Amino acid sequence: MLQIDSSTPSNKFLKAISSTNITRSTASLLSQFRLTHVPLNSYLKRFKRVDSASCPACGADQETIVHFLLFCPAYAHERWALARQVKKQRKAISIESLLGDPNLVTPLGNFINATQRFTPRGEQTISLNQ
Repeated sequence: MLQIDSSTPSNKFLKAISSTNITRSTASLLSQFRLTHVPLNSYLKRFKRVDSASCPACGADQETIVHFLLFCPAYAHERWALARQVKKQRKAISIESLLGDPNLVTPLGNFINATQRFTPRGEQTISLNQ
């Protein structure tokens, strides 16, 4: 995490995830992403919570944070909307910018929710303010 944000724990990030623009569950997921303790299959496999570390959306060998946020083809449409928001901020779409820039908390939260990867079956997501 220090490679992404050298001021960790960052008061800016804590303030950003305390925003009314994101839900409590989204703020929790964003924190988990920053701490690299997010329930993606590559992490869950280490604790024998899943049988395979592969991506359930596209079948890639490892479902990692980098794969999920930047490369998974199953989430290309959702990532396009995120990339537009990142571009408006004149940033490059990278792990460092996505997880380190407090101004990208809401767009990243919107992306995560839009993928429905962490939505329990049968629940619907709530659209966040832009």
